[in-house]
Amino acid sequence: MRVRARAGLLLAAGLLLSPPAFAGGQAPVADVAVPETSTFDPARLDLATVGPARLARVDRMLAATGFGTIYDHLFAMFLRKPLPADAAPEVVEERRVRERIAPLISWQATRDLWRAAFAQTLSDEVLDGVTVFHESEAGRAIVACMTSTADMRFMADCQMLDDERHLQANFEFRASPVSRAYEHGSEAMMEPVVRFALRRALERAPDEAAALASMCRRNPGDTLCTALPEAETAR
Repeated sequence: MRVRARAGLLLAAGLLLSPPAFAGGQAPVADVAVPETSTFDPARLDLATVGPARLARVDRMLAATGFGTIYDHLFAMFLRKPLPADAAPEVVEERRVRERIAPLISWQATRDLWRAAFAQTLSDEVLDGVTVFHESEAGRAIVACMTSTADMRFMADCQMLDDERHLQANFEFRASPVSRAYEHGSEAMMEPVVRFALRRALERAPDEAAALASMCRRNPGDTLCTALPEAETAR
């Protein structure tokens, strides 16, 4: 499966929430049932509905995968990417808008939303399976690589482990129904969670909302524009 690019800051979310997408090739798919995932509903992102045992499972999975660290790492890499010296003024302004918005959807700002999303979407079987792999030597090697790689273009290389045993373990995990269910569930939640988090944050940050609205009037097709509060969209 190849890395799929997404516009703006949602690029990071799109890559981050589907770790198998960093691999350079598609693992063979076994003819086995995929563990069930729930339909994602951003209106239900409430930790109060999540029991302590289930939340502990989610937290262990997030810790094992380095989710929060990789999440912020990807955003930072995107924003550090230099603009061309001859970049048009509107391109420079769009970068400034994204830099202003980034803290609103950082891991610290959205952590509980992601916890609720994973609890809502993935079964215990999938959470445990993802955790077990990422707590293994092969999984830890991948996480260490992804948290230290300085250029997102080389993220795919993190899946191609030097140790033959680790490479085989990773290959088998990517071909497993647990990995496929994790990928499917992650794809379902990635954009809705970020959009929900950003819209909620912009409702409390009128200056940032106005800056994004101005950018969206120039480029209404930008993915971030779907997160504008209704008051700004109506202007």
